[in-house]
Amino acid sequence: MLSRSLTTLLFATMFPQIAVAMISLAPPVVADQIIAEFGLSPAAIGAYTGVIYTFIFASNLASPQLVGAFGALRLSFGCIVVGGISLAAFAHSPLIAAALATVVIGLSYGPLTPATSYALVSRSGSSGFNLLVSIRQTSVPMGGLLAGLVMPYLTLLYGWRAALTIVGIVLAIAGVLFAFAVKSVREDRPAEGFERGRGVLEPFLFILHRPRLFKLAAASLVFGAQQLILGSFTVIYLVSDLKVDHVMAGIFLGVTQVAGIFARIFWGYIADRMTHPRTLLAAISLGMAASCLSMAALSESTLPVVMGLAMILFGGTASGWNGVFLAEMMREVGPRDAGLATSGGLIFVYLGIIFTPPLFGLAVTSYGFRPSYVGLATLAAIAAALCFERRAPAPGG
Repeated sequence: MLSRSLTTLLFATMFPQIAVAMISLAPPVVADQIIAEFGLSPAAIGAYTGVIYTFIFASNLASPQLVGAFGALRLSFGCIVVGGISLAAFAHSPLIAAALATVVIGLSYGPLTPATSYALVSRSGSSGFNLLVSIRQTSVPMGGLLAGLVMPYLTLLYGWRAALTIVGIVLAIAGVLFAFAVKSVREDRPAEGFERGRGVLEPFLFILHRPRLFKLAAASLVFGAQQLILGSFTVIYLVSDLKVDHVMAGIFLGVTQVAGIFARIFWGYIADRMTHPRTLLAAISLGMAASCLSMAALSESTLPVVMGLAMILFGGTASGWNGVFLAEMMREVGPRDAGLATSGGLIFVYLGIIFTPPLFGLAVTSYGFRPSYVGLATLAAIAAALCFERRAPAPGG
């Protein structure tokens, strides 16, 4: 049974990520209607994703200074308000202004993981720390599921503009109300020990100067790539190569997301019972390699149940690593540097997210899906080698 203080802490660190993930994923859910109204090509949704992640990357770099200036929890709930208002502005703006609103949504997303990690790091010495961080990391797929459930219903009733407005305004108001209602958020103060004069490249340099952290961060390039490729290419592969109908392909994609949610909790539970959690990350990465090979082995004649098992394996590994990875990054350093370690590690994750999926798309265009998945499996095996380590962790990286 969770204590009241721990339950409050989980809420204060999970709700902002659920809310802003829902905000950022709401437009893609109704992308077909937005594209039709603005007269855009389907490539516009790819541009939206690229802009979002570019500015998530940018604001992630500045997150240590922001945590030092405002406080971890107050910053997190402020991001909900800014993101919600921006979503409402997106719905009622001309195209150029909508693009600017997209930029602000990305900026509101970037500081959340480092900020909420800083709020959790005081418990890094506890026996259940991996599980705690892993539960927190279910927030993003939960936000995606909520967007997928709520947006179609609201759009059917009121249209896409009103649906985006409702979601944005309701979440912004909720952010304000909870910020005042939750004592730990209301009494949050600027984080002590942060040097506000640090440059935006400080998180990156922090990782580069610590070999143990750098190896783990380098592996996360592949982890981030695997996760976005899972979400971006699975339906296309199933429909175009395996001739699965769109409805069933959507169900399979949903299976990967649900598997990712449960896997994050499961891997966190296992990591807390291991002497070397990095060995578990290596095993998860080998699971990613196996899942890529299983995807390459699928064919039109593959039974749906076998396809489903492949989706569970892919979702459980490519979307299940986050909590163990972040907990290990924080465990390597003291509480003072938790924000820097998290922000620096996420730089590599976002680099993988931004650059690797387009390269995977080029590989698919040139060689097809199956050889491309085999290549991705090779990268996952390299990431496993980077993670595997017998030596016990030493604080400070």
